Amino acid sequence: MRYATSSRLLCVLLLLASCARQEGPSPESQALKARLEQQTVGPIVWNLYTARNFHPVWIERDQIRKEKVQEFFRFVDDRRHGLHAERFGVDALRQEEHPDLIQFEIGVTSALARYAEAMARKDADVEKALNEAITSGSLGDLAARLAPVHAEYASLGNALLAASQMDRPRIELNMERWRKMPDNLGQRYVFVNIPAFELQVHEGKQIPLRMKVVVGTNDTRTPLLSSEMKHVVFSPYWNIPESIVTKEMLPKLRQNPDFLSRENLEVIRSSGKRIEVVDPSDVDWDDVDGREIQLRQKPGAKNSLGLVKFLFPNEYDVYLHDTPADSLFARNARNLSHGCVRVEKPQELAEYVLRDQPEWTSERIQTAMHAGEERHVALKAPLPVHIVYFTAWVDEEGELHLEKDIYGYDTEGTALHIK
Repeated sequence: MRYATSSRLLCVLLLLASCARQEGPSPESQALKARLEQQTVGPIVWNLYTARNFHPVWIERDQIRKEKVQEFFRFVDDRRHGLHAERFGVDALRQEEHPDLIQFEIGVTSALARYAEAMARKDADVEKALNEAITSGSLGDLAARLAPVHAEYASLGNALLAASQMDRPRIELNMERWRKMPDNLGQRYVFVNIPAFELQVHEGKQIPLRMKVVVGTNDTRTPLLSSEMKHVVFSPYWNIPESIVTKEMLPKLRQNPDFLSRENLEVIRSSGKRIEVVDPSDVDWDDVDGREIQLRQKPGAKNSLGLVKFLFPNEYDVYLHDTPADSLFARNARNLSHGCVRVEKPQELAEYVLRDQPEWTSERIQTAMHAGEERHVALKAPLPVHIVYFTAWVDEEGELHLEKDIYGYDTEGTALHIK
């Protein structure tokens, strides 16, 4: 009798298991799939539900999963990321009654996806992060998966909580700029912040070197970029851009024939790597224009690039360099250049970037800077360079700095992409 009972129980269990295997999608899943097929939703939302076989996240058996939904609200209401939940349609989801639970389900997931995309840093995989968070049943670490990894971003988020209503939009805009930055800035790197008129060298959490800089005017703006410094050039020539030759050099030269010799300039003709110096008396200065003539300034104390320049490939042909006009660093506003970045401490920067090459001692660097003969030196390892635009930042003591918006990017509400 005992065996017969056990046998019948086993049959029942097998029958239930068979029924479970044959059971199709739940009515909620079927309704959700049908509704999604009728609507236009983003690819992240569609892919998320496809991966779940359209199993709902926020509702179950005709009921809202209140704990899950409250976790969603806590996530989107975290103001440390400078995002406003109402921008993503969250307010409509807060009401007490939701007669259409399928639409509520889609609304919460869509709002979460839009919020996550807005929070995400440049290199984050939003779809993967959302899938993993929902599969794990917790949104707790979603911000850590998506938000910028840089300490400067977190510092701005903390400052935002205590900031005045007037300052918050600027902080939020600068947090958005951090989202456009690469995840990996480099183990050590050069960081030029245009509105702060400052260059910093970073090594992990340390800043072993900082200095003032002069940046481009509003008409000749210093571009935003990320590149790698590969060469230092001592006693450089200045190959004068065509625009400067046309607008500035030729009018002065036509007024004063001695302008070339006084400014230590020479006329050149180049073909590939071959450069030929041209006798200025062979040029009809009254008839020539900037497209037909090339000028360069010879190395020396009068050279506009000073005694050293630092090269990193970029489409704008800008670089860091010394300057004979040291008095400019005493000014508070230093947007005065044609676009390149002039540095206050050129020898110290040269010593830093060549520190892995012991043959380049301080004395040898100084000699090369004053040699009057151009010399290119390749860096042993490329050094990342980031030229950025942050009008709000927090220093090592936790103090918030708000800089003047010299190029008007804040006024335009521009988040800015770094090339």
